[in-house]
Amino acid sequence: MSMVSENRLLMISIWGAVLFSITGVALGLISSSQMVLFDGLYSFISVGLSLMSLLAARFINKKDPVRFPYGKQMIEPLVIIVKYAAIIMLCLGALFSAVDALISGGRETAIGIATAYAFFATVACFGYFRYLNSKAGQSGFVKAEANQWRMDSILSAAVFAGFIIALILQTVGVDRLIPYVDPLMVVMASVYFLKVPLLGMVDAFKEVLDMAPHEGIQSDVSQAIESVVNNSVAIDYQLRVSKVGAVLFIEMDVLVDGETSFSIQQQDRFRRRLEDTLSQRGHQHWLTVSFTADRDRLLDS
Repeated sequence: MSMVSENRLLMISIWGAVLFSITGVALGLISSSQMVLFDGLYSFISVGLSLMSLLAARFINKKDPVRFPYGKQMIEPLVIIVKYAAIIMLCLGALFSAVDALISGGRETAIGIATAYAFFATVACFGYFRYLNSKAGQSGFVKAEANQWRMDSILSAAVFAGFIIALILQTVGVDRLIPYVDPLMVVMASVYFLKVPLLGMVDAFKEVLDMAPHEGIQSDVSQAIESVVNNSVAIDYQLRVSKVGAVLFIEMDVLVDGETSFSIQQQDRFRRRLEDTLSQRGHQHWLTVSFTADRDRLLDS
């Protein structure tokens, strides 16, 4: 994905979050709904987190080979960890507040206003998620933004369903249960929301620790390399793959017959075939290939 496309998508997400934060906080205060207020605060925090992603993406795309000889991709998982940590703190705060409200007898809410907001938010947030997710490509920043909107659309749908239940309770005259609906929804949404950022943080920490990527990426890279190795004089090879941001770091030791001539030109052609094959599969990569006639080198790698 180009820098211009990534920045444009992040700006779309930022302006959407600004709209939802203002609307959610205002209507949350008017309707006395902690659930709507939580949704607005989530969007408000998303604005700051999206701006952080935008600035980080611009910084990463500015080349600085002297200070960052291997690129700046490590900044991406670090920013994602900070983003998800902020979301976790918001969820925990909302969870404790909602539990306190349930213990103390619930909270009166203007159901009509809250229901209308929840319906609008569900449709709009899902639209943002579908759009960003379809355009994300290999951008970790845009994928994280899409995840935020997915979480917000699920939250809004749960809010809408909860307020519909509250309206039904109001209609059938079971008013004593209505004050518990809003804080109960906050509890359920907060618990659910904790799962997505926790999993996202685990993936980001794997990148920071330079661990192997998930099986799908490893399998695809192995297939690409096998197709090149099988049409060469290589006898065997040792492969190491890690992923940082959108870039795969691939290091490969290739075993060749010491009695067979394997010129520098042949080595360069081998590398070019590898790079072309990986690029055709859509991988951004940093490729290092070394050649050896010593099988022990492969076993020790």
